[in-house]
Amino acid sequence: MTLLFGRSAPAQKAPKKSVQYQEQPKTVGGTEQRCDNCQFYITPEQAGTEQGRCQVVQGPVKPQAWCNLWAPAN
Repeated sequence: MTLLFGRSAPAQKAPKKSVQYQEQPKTVGGTEQRCDNCQFYITPEQAGTEQGRCQVVQGPVKPQAWCNLWAPAN
């Protein structure tokens, strides 16, 4: 396991289906949870790609998407 932002991250990235990835945000307690406000999100600029990426989920991710690994960015 690799330590990312004080949390353990799997050595291999999770498939989108296994983390309930969806292309729209989830709102919990009035807070909109989105990839682009998650601590694991990698911007397209940082990734050097056209779409964003994630440190723990496979493949490109949309900034407004959500998965069950969402954690607030600091």
